[in-house]
Amino acid sequence: MDRTVKLKYLDGWKIHEDGIKTPIYKYKHVSKTHYKRYYNTLCIVAGVGGAARNVLDYLCERMDNNNHVHSNANMRAQFIKDIAKWTGNELVYTDASVKKAIHTLVKKQLLLKTGTRGTLIVNPEFFFKAEEQQRLDKIQMLLEFSNGE
Repeated sequence: MDRTVKLKYLDGWKIHEDGIKTPIYKYKHVSKTHYKRYYNTLCIVAGVGGAARNVLDYLCERMDNNNHVHSNANMRAQFIKDIAKWTGNELVYTDASVKKAIHTLVKKQLLLKTGTRGTLIVNPEFFFKAEEQQRLDKIQMLLEFSNGE
């Protein structure tokens, strides 16, 4: 699946020797994938900073259309590597700090545990990738499942 679209835009005009103007176009690849952050999220994430906030943003970008993410050694190592690369090694996290960040996100219910070890759900009340009706269905299912425990 292509996650970008090639946008063509007018960058200026070229004036030829005969006085004719022709457009100069450039192209930019723009992401067409997204996730939504919902209005009630700020009060929850306001107290989340540092590694936890970065992990949350990272996972939201990588969650599938069911909001599932994986918390395993590979994901944590990739997060550590990506953050170091993106920040020019200004931010360097350890595996322990990433694990602690995930624990914080679970405690604040921004990430929800599933019955499968290493699989979490980004709470759809706050973040979601697919259509609104799918989000509401997911929230309803999670509420009904948690009441059955």
